[in-house]
Amino acid sequence: MTQSHLCLSFPLKSAADAKGVALELPPSMTDLFRAEDAIGTVHYSRFTVLSDRTLLFLADFDGDLEPLMLDLAKRSGPVFDLIFKHVNDAPPGAVANNADAFVEWVAEHLLNPAYVYSAYPGRTVKEIKTMAAAASVKGATKLLPFLVILPAKGRLAFAEMQLILRTMGMTGKVDRDMDSVGGCGHLSMYQYLRNAILVDLLPELLPPALSEGESPQAEDDLRALWGPTHSRTAEPLFD
Repeated sequence: MTQSHLCLSFPLKSAADAKGVALELPPSMTDLFRAEDAIGTVHYSRFTVLSDRTLLFLADFDGDLEPLMLDLAKRSGPVFDLIFKHVNDAPPGAVANNADAFVEWVAEHLLNPAYVYSAYPGRTVKEIKTMAAAASVKGATKLLPFLVILPAKGRLAFAEMQLILRTMGMTGKVDRDMDSVGGCGHLSMYQYLRNAILVDLLPELLPPALSEGESPQAEDDLRALWGPTHSRTAEPLFD
């Protein structure tokens, strides 16, 4: 079974709605995570308020998108109902009762990945858990995900960024660089709007305590490999 990657963009109505969803969603995360555990194919997921107009739902999962979203609609419909109160052009009705309409809406609001790296390609959630148990890996570390927007100066610069990204992918440079960075489980790059690349990085197995002002070691390692970037980071809202 192949690993798949999801970046779903919710167009928020206003800055007030961005603040509202940021306050209302966290209490629902326990229900969502319980549903994902029951489904058994989700490697990780999180919501991030990217801007006053955009909420992102990011996930890595096994298999195809449609079965996952149908399962989430049935098991976690109220979570998405809460979100859609703040979203432009939301699908009709309650999500749990209109799962097909929800799946169609999701398909229309996906950001397609330009490049994806996984430290465990082809491994399912069940297989990774089995490997971790066999190696006596305990849950004593902390995931430190972050998002970075790399804005291009113009259309030509954006085209050059895409060309560089494709070339790095074709030559295996991205995979080699990521393999050399200890503790990185996932990297996805998406075309964001018309002139930027959205980079989603999921460092794993890092020390849980970082003093204020310090960056995760994986982020520092990437800067050394790829050089500094002028970027703004959207802090994860809930993981």
